[in-house]
Amino acid sequence: MKTALLAFLICIFSAGVFAQRKGLPPFEDYPVKQEFHGKPARINVRSCYLARTFRTMLKEAVELGPNFAGHYGINYWGCGTECIQIGIVDLKTGNVYMPSFSAQVGVETRANSRLLVVNPPARLKEEFRNEPLPEFYFQTRYYLWNRGKLVLIYPMELKGKINDILKSCELR
Repeated sequence: MKTALLAFLICIFSAGVFAQRKGLPPFEDYPVKQEFHGKPARINVRSCYLARTFRTMLKEAVELGPNFAGHYGINYWGCGTECIQIGIVDLKTGNVYMPSFSAQVGVETRANSRLLVVNPPARLKEEFRNEPLPEFYFQTRYYLWNRGKLVLIYPMELKGKINDILKSCELR
């Protein structure tokens, strides 16, 4: 009887850990092959039609150094009420990528990971505590940097709902 109870409890706790691990994508699941340690290239303002407009903020992304996907500098800045524009600079080539979506409370990245977290849970909690939030506008979203594009990987049900009014600049 004790063995059956112990086996049952192990299954219950293991399922919880497995479900938690299965749910939110962790940074370590998306490693980069190598990180950049050289001198950054000049920003190529012709690589993205918005780059010239935001060149000061993009220069700050370069100054921050590689903080995303191995050799990219990422920075973000306000673009209105509850609107944060994201800019990514390839430190090897100087090419700029600016996604067509915005964040509301910030982003989270790692230099050694291709994962970008928009509206990180800790920042949402800090900003809004336990207030109810609109269904998808303030939801945490997980994007994977893949061949010069950010691809939504979680939650998938948002894929069709995200506002893509702005035209994005994608690296070629």
